[in-house]
Amino acid sequence: MATERPAGSRLKTYSDRTYVHTTMVRHQGTVLAFALDDERRLYYSVLDLDSKAAPAHEDDGIGHADLDVRHWADDPRPLPFPSEIARSGAAVIGAEPLPRVRLGGRVELGADEVVPDDEVDPLRSSTGRLTAAAPFQVVSDGRHVFVFRQAVAAGHADAVRRTAEGRLTGAATTGGKQNAAVAPDALLCDRFVLAGSELRPVQEVRYRRSRHRTEPATAKDTLGTSDMNDKPFHEPTQEVGFVGPLTEGRFSVLLLPTIIANTRRWQFFVHNAASGRIDAVNVGQAEDGLFDTRGGQLWTSPDPQHRDSVLERGPGTCPFSGLPLVPVVPEPDFAESALRFSGATNAYRGEATAPEGLGTGAYTIEAWIKRDAAGGTVLSTGSAGVTLAVTVAGALTLAHGTGSPVTTADDLVPVGRYAHVAAVHDGTGATLLVDGDAVRTEALTPLTTAGTTLVLGATSATAGRFSGTLDEVRVWSRARLTSRIAETRGQRLIGDEPRLAAYYRFDEAGGTTAFDQGPRAAHATLKGGAPQWVGSDAPIADSPGIRRDSFAVTGRTVSGGLSAALYQQQEQGTTGSGAVRPLKRQARVLLTWRSRPASCLRGAAAPPATRRGRRAGSPRWTWRSAGTGSSRSSPTSWTCQWSARRSKRSTRPRRTRSRRTS
Repeated sequence: MATERPAGSRLKTYSDRTYVHTTMVRHQGTVLAFALDDERRLYYSVLDLDSKAAPAHEDDGIGHADLDVRHWADDPRPLPFPSEIARSGAAVIGAEPLPRVRLGGRVELGADEVVPDDEVDPLRSSTGRLTAAAPFQVVSDGRHVFVFRQAVAAGHADAVRRTAEGRLTGAATTGGKQNAAVAPDALLCDRFVLAGSELRPVQEVRYRRSRHRTEPATAKDTLGTSDMNDKPFHEPTQEVGFVGPLTEGRFSVLLLPTIIANTRRWQFFVHNAASGRIDAVNVGQAEDGLFDTRGGQLWTSPDPQHRDSVLERGPGTCPFSGLPLVPVVPEPDFAESALRFSGATNAYRGEATAPEGLGTGAYTIEAWIKRDAAGGTVLSTGSAGVTLAVTVAGALTLAHGTGSPVTTADDLVPVGRYAHVAAVHDGTGATLLVDGDAVRTEALTPLTTAGTTLVLGATSATAGRFSGTLDEVRVWSRARLTSRIAETRGQRLIGDEPRLAAYYRFDEAGGTTAFDQGPRAAHATLKGGAPQWVGSDAPIADSPGIRRDSFAVTGRTVSGGLSAALYQQQEQGTTGSGAVRPLKRQARVLLTWRSRPASCLRGAAAPPATRRGRRAGSPRWTWRSAGTGSSRSSPTSWTCQWSARRSKRSTRPRRTRSRRTS
């Protein structure tokens, strides 16, 4: 029920239910308000200035029809969610239908069971059931309204699970087997179009019989906006899996401009509860408005004189030289920092929880190393486990326990320069690679018992010390194709790749923790001495589709929600007519969140500077305390400034180097 305050009030109040979280957005010149109630249901109201003004109360001394309060909807409307879910970037799999639930309970209807629509629970039969009781966000790109929300946890009563046969259900078990939760704590995204004062889900075109976007059921299957029963196809809820699990709605989403006309990129800031850091994920906006997780090839002028002025999304002709455009080569300077190991018996090492069963089945290990003459162990799970090492003679070796190792020829791993080394075990044999080339394949018996501790830069606390620099360590619980290793060895990973078991980028540049950027978050503790962080010149380029960074404020831990804003820096400039006036120059992003003192510091003193004259691995941002009071135990608000300044060769936002302010 909608009510208004007494005389002179210009407030619109909806008191029909208990609302716990609200937000607003401006879309195509229209203001929309959203609210989440205490039953996890989302509602919205539209400020429709073209609608007929609502009548004024007799005791309202204003009565003007042009007041905004007269043009809000009388009652908020429930936001309609689709009945299917899909994982972003997995279009081949297609949308998965949620179980239909009979109204008044949790009884699921059979796939072929026909019941009237008014007997189906509209909430529990849609992805609306997955909405967590947490803050949410709404974004407009001018065409669609995007609603971002956190999904419920795996153990929630309304969680959806996948059976062994691939069917979605709300049951925890099926036939005595545990069902896997779908999108637990994930970021969900839905798109809507505004029709008058109503938000409607985006419609899709699919094959009518298969209900799939790209795969027909038969050769006679035809495309349409509804299935054979005239049920309309709506775009499924997107599970934004590349962002990672959420905690208490601590995320923020922006659309950022790029140097290419009509091209923007999504920017996500997410509190990673596992690492205690804030993840910054940047991905291109696809042509359909969603997420371009694979990225695309950019093209520029072949003439170096004009490369800064030409950047296109496809082949063409340079407008200055008249020559055909050439592909943009990724800049291989994203390696940031690395760990330097001295090889001494009392030197430090990294220790983390090893991936379960490493060595008992298929796996892959990769790393960029710059070895000294002595070489040593790159990675190990102990003398009885898996050990990848380099000999004094420059041979790469892979051993399982004390058995005979697989060994390459000498002098394949150079001294004093970075080389990419990899080992692939398919369960029966091993293949060793150096700089993308398979140089040795041999049978290797799998382990019967796997080691439980992953050691970086040594075999154990007392043996196998590595002498050299270590960077970009990746461990997979599957045997990767050697061709894919060669293709991706020079690119950063996203962190959510299939069966990625550990990923250490060593971009912390300081402290005694090497963070695992993979899904396990098995961070490595650097122990046995003071770590030596150095700048890295390993040829690592950014991911073509998704860029993921993480950062933290030393001595602080995130304790509240995140909020980000995009703004343009104004500078005095000269217009085309010669007039001097303030012009929008540099796009910048401000991120703010609530924090409190950490129980322990996450880093050491200032990290070393790299060859590019900045702190290796430390985010180039500014933060300042905006809290009040002098108590160290009281929470304060911190603001982090990022720069969306675009490089002529990249469409990704870059972070500015700034000084800390108080």
